[in-house]
Amino acid sequence: MRLPLASGIMLMLILAPALGCGGSDAESQVTIGETLYAEHCQLCHGDAKSGEGALADVPTHGPDGHTWHHADGQLVDIIIGRLSYRGKKMPAFGGTISDEEAMAILEYFKTGWPAEILEAQQEASKNWNALNP
Repeated sequence: MRLPLASGIMLMLILAPALGCGGSDAESQVTIGETLYAEHCQLCHGDAKSGEGALADVPTHGPDGHTWHHADGQLVDIIIGRLSYRGKKMPAFGGTISDEEAMAILEYFKTGWPAEILEAQQEASKNWNALNP
């Protein structure tokens, strides 16, 4: 009986760093977001911090892009597909990723934003939340 328990503990110790365990919740969210971004977003939007590799006419998410002008709630609604707008070409990811996973993606690309942009975006999110309880 001890061998399976010891093997399980060893497996957990080996896999924990790869799964993002042991870090803060914020670090884990960023790691999850980075993985999801690479899987679902990067092909069209390019590198999350620089926009390098983005398709033409697709918004980038770095500080030179427009994403930071929008509230978290609005961005999640766009990603999931609850918010539509004229000219929207992005597919809805509802059913593919959850709201929490969409927030993890946001947390990932926010790591490339300077403090003043983070503050402005946090204010937009605060206002959005007040209008959309």
